[in-house]
Amino acid sequence: MRGKLVDRYHNQRKKLKKSGVLTTACPSSSLEVHETVEIASSQDYEDDVEDFCCWLRYNTEPWPEVLAKWKATTCVRIPRYNQNTTTTIQEYFQEYKILEKSLGYQLLEIDFNYLYPKKSEIFFAEIHKKKHIILRLAQYRGVLTQHFPDQNINILNEDATAVLSLLTLPYLMPVVIVTTNKKKWKPSKVEVANSFITYVKTSEEMQLMLERRHRKYAETKQLCQPLITIVGPDFNNLKGYISIDNCTYPFESALKKYPPECSHVWQLIQIYIYDLKTEWDKKSSIVSALISDLCNESESEK
Repeated sequence: MRGKLVDRYHNQRKKLKKSGVLTTACPSSSLEVHETVEIASSQDYEDDVEDFCCWLRYNTEPWPEVLAKWKATTCVRIPRYNQNTTTTIQEYFQEYKILEKSLGYQLLEIDFNYLYPKKSEIFFAEIHKKKHIILRLAQYRGVLTQHFPDQNINILNEDATAVLSLLTLPYLMPVVIVTTNKKKWKPSKVEVANSFITYVKTSEEMQLMLERRHRKYAETKQLCQPLITIVGPDFNNLKGYISIDNCTYPFESALKKYPPECSHVWQLIQIYIYDLKTEWDKKSSIVSALISDLCNESESEK
C-alpha cells in the first residue's frame, strides 16, 4: 500500500519516533509471515511493521495476507494497547475494523497465542479433567438441585457435562460489590451467572438478549464487555459464541476484560483452568477459597 496516505503516515511516524513516543519494534527474527509478505532487509523491518499496521487499518482482504500481517505486528500492537490504559475494546475494534469480519476471531487467537504460548488448547483439556470435581462440589452445596433441576448428569454427553460445570461456578462463589461509574452495587447470583455465560435455546433469543444488553449498558453509560452465549435446544446440542461490542464470533476466542460483576468467576477460570497469572490480576480471597475447596474435593477422590 503506497501513496499520499502512507507518505503522510510515515512523516507523522518519524516525528513521533524522534520525540520518543514510538519505540523500536521487536527483532526481525520474531517475524513469521505468509510467503506473500516480503521484507527487503532487516534494516527496513520497523518500517515494514508500521506499513503492516497501516495496511491492516484500511484493508480486509485477501485473508491469508491479513493473517500474515496481523501475526507480524503482534509485538507492536499488543504492547501499545496495553500501555494505553484508556483505550477501550470498542476503540480498538474501531481502529482495526477487520476485527468485525466473521473470521475476526482468528486474529484475536493470534494475539492470545502470542501473549500466552501453548495455552490456547489447555482450556478444553483441563475443563474435561476438572468438570467432575466441580460438579461434585456443586452437588454437595445444592447448586444443581436449586439452579439446574432439569439437568440430568447421567444423560449428558462429555461436552454438555463440561458446560454444566462451568455454569455452576458463579453459584459456588459469593457475589462481589461492583463499582461502575463511581457507583457501587451488589448484583444477584443470577445476574453474575448471566454475565458470565448466558444460555438461550435459539439464535433469535440470543439476538434479542444482546439487543437488551446493549440498551442496558447504553442507559447506564457503561462499556459493553464481552459476553459468552451458548445456544441450543438442550445441553447435548450446543453452539458457543462470544460477543464483543457489536461482533459475535464462534466460542474459540479469548477475552481481555470481563464484565465486572463476574470478573471473579473469570479469574477462577484463568487460574484454576488455564494456570495463568498476569500483571492485571487482583488478589481475591473468594477465588482462593474456591480453588482450595476444589483441590480438597480432588484429593478426596483419590
